[in-house]
Amino acid sequence: MNFLMLTSFKEVTGYIGYILLAILILLIMITAHEAGHYFAGKLFGFGIEEFAIGFGPKLFSRKKKDGEVFFTYFVWYGIGRFFIEGLRTDSLYWGTFKFSQVFAVITALLGLISLYNLKKDEIKKRFK
Repeated sequence: MNFLMLTSFKEVTGYIGYILLAILILLIMITAHEAGHYFAGKLFGFGIEEFAIGFGPKLFSRKKKDGEVFFTYFVWYGIGRFFIEGLRTDSLYWGTFKFSQVFAVITALLGLISLYNLKKDEIKKRFK
């Protein structure tokens, strides 16, 4: 069936249901995969202090976060906003770029810079 020629609300909700189910299954698979890294690290005696999925904020941690979740939100918001704004057709352009996408990239970069500044001492200790 041509996806653009859906004829009923029931068909649309059916497709959305399948998409949400696929996303849920993918999230379960990713969580199981990352848990495997976590438990293997614990088993072999590595100093595991946190459990996270992807680059996201820590799900479990023994340390205080000190703004890490806030700045991580900026990074993920900027990335998500960049792709969402790419789909829009009624955007304001700044040269050849959509202004909202430029703003999203700036937001993500500010988040990354802030995270680096927050963690730079920790990063330097790891790579000495």
